[in-house]
Formats: sequence, structure tokens, C-alpha cells
Amino acid sequence: MTKELFIKALDELRDSEDLVEKIADLIDDYNQKYKTDFPERYGMVVQHIDVLIELLATLSGPDSDLISWWCYEENFGRDYCPGDLVVDGRDVPLYTAEDLWNYLTTEGGE
Repeated sequence: MTKELFIKALDELRDSEDLVEKIADLIDDYNQKYKTDFPERYGMVVQHIDVLIELLATLSGPDSDLISWWCYEENFGRDYCPGDLVVDGRDVPLYTAEDLWNYLTTEGGE
């Protein structure tokens, strides 16, 4: 797994999740406006994110828990705040996929 491929995969996954969220919001708006149940909001969500995270973890060597946390809890780094990940008393900035890669392949991969 190369750094470029890792970053590209996470960036494309983020963009895909953003699009799914926009479509789901449009469906919610439609349902509310026309009082329908067309289709259930999360019935359309693509279920590949967990598989991709496991694959990235396997190919890049690190634990998938941190990658999953960064994607889900930190919204692909967009919600990361200083102090969200502290290792040995030091803040680990994880704002981008590149930050995540650098951490996982150096300190986090040990």
C-alpha cells in the first residue's frame, strides 16, 4: 500500500459518503414535503465502508480501529480537534488522510 493510494482511497470514500448524505437529505426533504415514505433514508447507504477500512488496515499495516474512528467519529478529519488523540502526553494532529497515514506508518504503526 502506498501513501498516495491510501490517501486517494480515504478521500474518495469521504466524497462518496458526502454524496450519500446529500441524497439522503434530499429524500428526507421530499418525504417531509409530500408526506411520503419514499424510500427509507438509510436504506440506500452503501455498505462498503467497513470492508474498505479493513482492507486499508490490512494493506497499510495499522489497526483498523483508528482508521474507523477517524472516518466515523472525526468525519474524515473534518471534526478533529486538538486533544482528540493524545499519545504519551502529546497531541497527534489528524486533520487529513495524509496526517493519518504519517501517524500510522511511523508512531502508530509500531
